[in-house]
Amino acid sequence: MPAAKFTVPKAEKYTRVFQFKIVLDETDVWRVIQVPDSYTFFDLHVAIQDAMGWIDRHLFLFKYVQDGKKIELHMPGQEPEHSPDYVPEAVIEYATKTALLDYFPRKRSVKYLYDFGDDWLHTIRLEKTLPREKDKKYPICLSGNMACPPEDCGGLPGYAECIAVASGRKKNNELQEWLLGWKPRYFDLSLIRFDSPSRRFEERHRYRG
Repeated sequence: MPAAKFTVPKAEKYTRVFQFKIVLDETDVWRVIQVPDSYTFFDLHVAIQDAMGWIDRHLFLFKYVQDGKKIELHMPGQEPEHSPDYVPEAVIEYATKTALLDYFPRKRSVKYLYDFGDDWLHTIRLEKTLPREKDKKYPICLSGNMACPPEDCGGLPGYAECIAVASGRKKNNELQEWLLGWKPRYFDLSLIRFDSPSRRFEERHRYRG
């Protein structure tokens, strides 16, 4: 991809919203969110991070098949071969340039991979397309289950270890201290706050071309 300066466009005016269920594969962790249908996939990434409880310190990608082609959506400057599931023949696009409406609602689900070391794979499923409600500020989280795994805990095996220690089934003083009181079953909808995608881009994903 050619090196280029990049900015994230603001979401256009919208009259409809997409309702997604986000499931962290092989766990009981999930969230249901509504986002403007004018969002890009990068905007959706930010909403997923905020709703799930990730802190957006690692690389990510979306992947799907469309018209028989394998598509991977990355950030500008992100090297796709760093992905553990990288497919050489995949078509590489920018998440910041690809609109949700390019894929949804014709298709119903997409895979989202966060952190190419811990390999947190999520299934994002479109549940509904709804009219925008004037008295609501989007994105919004409607419901969820369980706390997000601790960042950098070592993927699914490390997550299982964290649950065992946090629940008292296993003793590991060093890990207990590292967890800082993390509770695997704790979820408080009122604590979820959504950041501006443009601000997040500048803070976390500034492209240095």
